[in-house]
Amino acid sequence: MPKGWKVPARTLYLNKDERRALVENAPDEVRQLLHAMCLLPARPGELVACRVSDLDLAHSALRVPTVKTGARTVPLGKDALAFFKGCARHKLPGAWLLARADGSQWTRFDWRDQIKLAAAAAHLSPAVRLYTLRHSTITDHVIGGFDLFTVAKVSGTSIKMVQDHYGHLQSDVARAALNKLAL
Repeated sequence: MPKGWKVPARTLYLNKDERRALVENAPDEVRQLLHAMCLLPARPGELVACRVSDLDLAHSALRVPTVKTGARTVPLGKDALAFFKGCARHKLPGAWLLARADGSQWTRFDWRDQIKLAAAAAHLSPAVRLYTLRHSTITDHVIGGFDLFTVAKVSGTSIKMVQDHYGHLQSDVARAALNKLAL
């Protein structure tokens, strides 16, 4: 890619191995945030706004506070629940769930350079951003057969946005479903 070109966040896709390499090559401080972004298709600002008290262990869910779309509750799979439970360990309810090393809240300026370092160390595109992980996770949900309503609800966006940007990925899912109808 020529120097100075920008790749839109919804264009660059990292498969699971690339995402794993990004997390493994990240500086210690940002590794937890990257891992969280690989588990949930949330906006980065939403995840860093979560407090320990937003984690609902009894219902395996995370309340994601957001100004853009209003708070939502996201169900967590067993791996995500275990991960976030580890993030909350030894923290008070009012603490940031995904905090910096000093316990302070992340800002986009704090994680930007650390992600660039991680991408370079993992031999990935210099265009990798935190939003790349959101896009990649949404893409996997759509390709994996999640209905667009569920993808929209979990990612905190509209069905129209998911349909407009990711709907084309459903053709293989639709084809497989139609093949099951054959007599």
